[in-house]
Amino acid sequence: TPTISNASPQEETWRVAALRLPAEEAPDGGAQWAWYRDRTFALGADHDFVAWPEHVAPVHAHELRDDIDALSLHAASQGWPLLFGLPVQEHDGRSFNAMLAVGDGHGRYDKRALVPFVEHTPYRLLIGRTLTLIENKIAGFTPGAPRPPMVAKGRTLASAICYEAAFPEVVRENLRAAGEPALLLLPSSDRWYSDGAGARQMQRMARMRARENGIAAVRVATEGTSLFIDRDGRVTASLDAQGDALLTGTVAIGQAATPWSRLGMAPTWLGCALALGIACALRRVSRPTSHN
Repeated sequence: TPTISNASPQEETWRVAALRLPAEEAPDGGAQWAWYRDRTFALGADHDFVAWPEHVAPVHAHELRDDIDALSLHAASQGWPLLFGLPVQEHDGRSFNAMLAVGDGHGRYDKRALVPFVEHTPYRLLIGRTLTLIENKIAGFTPGAPRPPMVAKGRTLASAICYEAAFPEVVRENLRAAGEPALLLLPSSDRWYSDGAGARQMQRMARMRARENGIAAVRVATEGTSLFIDRDGRVTASLDAQGDALLTGTVAIGQAATPWSRLGMAPTWLGCALALGIACALRRVSRPTSHN
């Protein structure tokens, strides 16, 4: 199990464990849930925070209620929160790609930026159901709405699920909604990208989201590379898709103010407006004067 420390003695830190099923051990069907469940029951009290990837089983959370309650009791008895991804179905039939916190934590985050034609079909009424055939078995998700932030060990958390790491404003808004979050959780699935350029791009985007927001990030990926990233966007620990199942390390928590976290796109829009104003003014000045 790779382990690393990236915090100075003065900083508040958490001992983080990121658990993910090795690609070569991935079972068929829904057996992956049993793998995550059993490995988590085997974890002891030497952690502060335990995370799984997104969408770890092809069923809705309510279908696993007994297992989730048992996992929550175990996590609470060991003194750590457990964060994991599962689809959640509401009473009105709407489904969400969600991240759940149990144990010494609580709350839920629903993915806001969904992958078109994979997690949902835009303009369904216009194009019919033809293109929905490429959606996941459990898909047709509804974009998430603002909710109270997830809480772990008495601290708020911010999350962005997989594809959402490509949207700087979504991540910034989630962090701002969390107030003073302990860390940024980036659960993901890289099975679409294999080990190609797409997977490496997702890792670079995760590093950028950490650096521009001044907060450590934990990226835990199904069939992909899991990363611990410090506030400067540096990878302090990593775990490839093959081999070991558990990445552990010490992560400094808390967010440092950055220009991006304070101002977002405002300077960019202001710069564009000024440039447009200057261009219009120069055009007026440069117009030839007509003589009668």
